[in-house]
Amino acid sequence: MAGIVPSQEFNEQLVRVVKQVLRQEHGSRSGQRQPRRMDPQRHHGVLVTAMAEAAESLTSPATATVRLLEFDEPTGDLQTTETLVTITNRYEGLALAVGTLVKIEFLDGEWSLYGADCVDSSISASATP
Repeated sequence: MAGIVPSQEFNEQLVRVVKQVLRQEHGSRSGQRQPRRMDPQRHHGVLVTAMAEAAESLTSPATATVRLLEFDEPTGDLQTTETLVTITNRYEGLALAVGTLVKIEFLDGEWSLYGADCVDSSISASATP
């Protein structure tokens, strides 16, 4: 391979990929290191801290801590892991209690809520239909 020089396009693509992986592993907002085994896929988890409503969706989101769950092939059950991630809540009319089952995804440099077990006692709904 001596004498082979990568193109400028290859170098730029490599930089983009490395930056994306670093954002996913380290998170871009919380300053907390995210586990290396995480990928930009969706995950099940359980809230370890209560998730408050966002003060303002674009500029003042709330955060909460989620313990990730993993699928156990032999039993078909979800089991808790030691992995904790910080999720960002940009919803102004949604707050969830500790222990709520959630689904999260990595989007725009942050872990975001995309689904939750919506039990009446764990949801704060301030919007009217």
